[in-house]
Amino acid sequence: MATADGPGAAAMSGMVGHSGKYGCRLYCEIRGQHQEGVGHYFLIMKKPSGGYNVEGSNHKDMTCQNLKKYRDNIPKQYKQNIKKLLTAKTKTKYKELCLETSLCKQTLFSAMKMLGVPNIFIMNIMHLSDLNDSNLFLGLWQGGGGSVKIYPPDNISKWDWAVFKHNPAVWKPYGETVSDAVPFTVTQTIVPMF
Repeated sequence: MATADGPGAAAMSGMVGHSGKYGCRLYCEIRGQHQEGVGHYFLIMKKPSGGYNVEGSNHKDMTCQNLKKYRDNIPKQYKQNIKKLLTAKTKTKYKELCLETSLCKQTLFSAMKMLGVPNIFIMNIMHLSDLNDSNLFLGLWQGGGGSVKIYPPDNISKWDWAVFKHNPAVWKPYGETVSDAVPFTVTQTIVPMF
């Protein structure tokens, strides 16, 4: 198995990363969705509400039962897409193929045939729970605060979950709870292995 955080995994596997059109770390064929004119794709299973209809980015709602069909023949598809990517003769064609295949380069692991690329690249959910989700939720509870990008027709003033926004009565007990939890927080010590 080979694992890393999101940017490290993308560099190691040769995939475009989580914001690409096909951003699944397992290289499944679920296409992300994006807003018109925005190049950042989001890997979501539900179609956004409010009349969302962006060409090429408007798949129907999916359930967990649908996921199996997107995981069929992944090693074969990966090899075909690497060959396709290597046919690029111009920078423009290379960028088009990166978007289409969700690959930006070959991986060194491809030379090790017994490993089974891309199946050796596994999910890393540590950063999801420890860093990404906590940062996202704090940004939402603060009413954006510059850490959450807002797209129209969304309106921060209508966010009823933004309980920490300019509200010291909520922040003070929250801060005290975090402070009280410090002695019980597990810390990691790195010991040299030589």
